[in-house]
Amino acid sequence: PTPTPAPTSVPAVAAAALPTLDNAANSPRFICPVKYKYISRFATNGHRGDDLCAAEGTEIYAAADGVVLAAQEHYSWGNFVEIDHGADANGLRWSTLYAHMQSCAVQVGQTVTAGQVIGYVGSTGNATGNACHFEMQVNGTLVEPRYFTAYGGSDAAELTQEKADEILAEAVRRAASDQVTAADGAALSGVDLFTLPVAPPPQVSGYDPENGHPGIDFAAEEGAEVYAVAGGIVTAADYDVEKGNYVVLDHGGGLETEYQHMKSLLVSAGQSVVQGQVLGYVGSTGNSTGPHLHFEARQDGAPADLTGTALLAE
Repeated sequence: PTPTPAPTSVPAVAAAALPTLDNAANSPRFICPVKYKYISRFATNGHRGDDLCAAEGTEIYAAADGVVLAAQEHYSWGNFVEIDHGADANGLRWSTLYAHMQSCAVQVGQTVTAGQVIGYVGSTGNATGNACHFEMQVNGTLVEPRYFTAYGGSDAAELTQEKADEILAEAVRRAASDQVTAADGAALSGVDLFTLPVAPPPQVSGYDPENGHPGIDFAAEEGAEVYAVAGGIVTAADYDVEKGNYVVLDHGGGLETEYQHMKSLLVSAGQSVVQGQVLGYVGSTGNSTGPHLHFEARQDGAPADLTGTALLAE
């Protein structure tokens, strides 16, 4: 392997504050994560961010303060890092992702500051050349980095109030559709609010433990993101001949959830995850008849029936 260069000193930049969508004229910008040569623009035809093209080994910086959610290898992103930047003044959660790295310089759970070296430009994964693929999300909704990042010249775009209001409305709508309340308003082990494990509206087949189906099947396209329904600790992330690629989360208080038949996993045992974090991707591994997510909830080891909750609303 190519030796990883030693990080240089952190660039002299002010810590990037989170955007303020209700005041676009004074909204701060994230710092630019790479000293790039040119940008291959954000697009909507399957390309989810900006490709910041630079020489192999160029340092990649955290665009703002935050906590590392992921630092690992992925079949498409290659070596990548994902950072949670917390919630802004409107309660919207921001995150960034940096892909195709030659190598990562941080680890999961690490706190980073704006401008800190988190990795190096490479061409790992599904890449056509040396670049840092840079994505940005607010409340799980992709946004174009050029509105929020300190790019230079024509690579930047003015954040008008109209555009900010459009993004804010979509982020709020996404949060409202993803979050559901447990049946009869009762909490399971203190967890009052859950996130759908796949993007709505899913096609659902029901919970029937008496006939050997102690969970819910969410039909979805292969490669669709699978989300943690609540924060917790990964107790299993493995392969099983029946379950395929699967993940089990411990949410505390005797409550755990399980996600089966995934195409690939993004988490590992012992890792802490937050609500809505991507655990992997919908697939058809193991004993499966087609792409779907088999989702189970257990309270104190016994199957928990969520069929009465809005979790099943289409």
